[in-house]
Amino acid sequence: MLESLTLETLDSIGKIDAKIWDDLMASLGNPDSDSISLNGHPEGLNPFNRHHFLHALEQSGCVSAKTGWRPMHIVLKSNQHIVAVMPLYLKSHSYGEYVFDWAWAKAYERHQIEYYPKLLSSIPFTPVAGNRIGIATWLAKGEIDQVYQLLRTQLDQLMLQLDLSSWHCLFLPQNQWRQLMGQHADGKPQSVMTLSSKGAIAACADPESPAYGLARHGVQFHWQNKGYRCFEDFLATLTSRKRKNIRKERAVFAPRASSQTPQSMKFEFEFVEGTRLSKAQIQEFYHCYQVTYLKRSGHHGYLNLAFFEHLVMSMPEQVLMLRVLDRQRVASSEGKEQLKPQLFGPTSQSVPPEDLSDDNVEPQSRLVASSLFFKSQTHLYGRYWGALEEVEGLHFEACYYQGIDYCIANGLQVFDAGAQGEHKLARGFEPVQTYSNHQIAHPEFYQAIAEYTAQERRNMKVYLQQSQAALPFKKGDNVDG
Repeated sequence: MLESLTLETLDSIGKIDAKIWDDLMASLGNPDSDSISLNGHPEGLNPFNRHHFLHALEQSGCVSAKTGWRPMHIVLKSNQHIVAVMPLYLKSHSYGEYVFDWAWAKAYERHQIEYYPKLLSSIPFTPVAGNRIGIATWLAKGEIDQVYQLLRTQLDQLMLQLDLSSWHCLFLPQNQWRQLMGQHADGKPQSVMTLSSKGAIAACADPESPAYGLARHGVQFHWQNKGYRCFEDFLATLTSRKRKNIRKERAVFAPRASSQTPQSMKFEFEFVEGTRLSKAQIQEFYHCYQVTYLKRSGHHGYLNLAFFEHLVMSMPEQVLMLRVLDRQRVASSEGKEQLKPQLFGPTSQSVPPEDLSDDNVEPQSRLVASSLFFKSQTHLYGRYWGALEEVEGLHFEACYYQGIDYCIANGLQVFDAGAQGEHKLARGFEPVQTYSNHQIAHPEFYQAIAEYTAQERRNMKVYLQQSQAALPFKKGDNVDG
């Protein structure tokens, strides 16, 4: 068993060595299995768990006490050796979480009880499943159980000491979710420490008692690469109607389809690896991001330019940008054909012009939209999107189909294109379950929220089954669904 266990909280991710953090977060600390994502595929190095990603959020000022995300990262030591870490924040609101508890906060407010601040273990502004607890790989099973036990008790005590309403752990893998809930791999409860009705820590060894804390389930839609050699291989697994619909959507943006495209645009899609991104291209993307966020939400987004620039500098190998360019030419006043003038941002010279037989035509392009992806050895994650003008169907092409093409071409197994979105089902994205843990300090609210989450889990189970039944695959092809 581990000896001399101590727990520290850090007010900045910069106070722990990046390699130590990344090594711990890259493994579930389970000696019997590799790190896995929620859909069962090897996860590789999750970009959002990396020290660089969390440091970029803090260094840019996107995450701070001022923005309602006060860092309180947990470091667990045994005889002064770090054996576990956990990202943790003191939150003064519920923005940027994607597991919604606004109704809980309003219920507290109606009873004149403070819901904020609260403790949150999550990756800010990122609804992506991944490790929330990094544990040393050399620990034995009993020592891993000891780590989870200490985390539960210490988080409860921290919640009570700071007079907080709750603590929450979002989008963690199923096995970590079970461990944090106080369950063994078979789902049976362990002997865990729980909050008593008086708000104090009490032992609970009754195997019939509910698991520690409260569980919430959600559903996301991920594309699974089943050994496809090309996009047509993937389409061949779909029903005829869905196959035709996707071909129709993609035909609008196919090469030499300018006569079919809106306003006779000629689109080109260019993937740029993070190692090749220029500062101007990052700025162009950020302008797209701001414009779209302003249209949808009335503000410029949670993230600033410094954050994106920091990411590209510190972890370029896991950053991927898609640039959507318009090559359409228009007639000049002298009757000569020329490219449409640059309307937004600097001219791009990244992609050579095609089919420009007129020597008087300048090889220029206009950026229409841009999206930012992240990748591991096995996964592609679509995260940020922005468009300078509305073009029907462009979001599907740029954020879904281009990502599928990239996965097939580069042998990536899973494409997570973002949270929610039932429209992904018709395009071959499969439903997967997400997991989160919640602990509530107030005994009466605990009971009320427990009833709510129990009903929510039942509803989510039905929704997951309905989503699986609605998949567009031909019978027998959805072997992993």
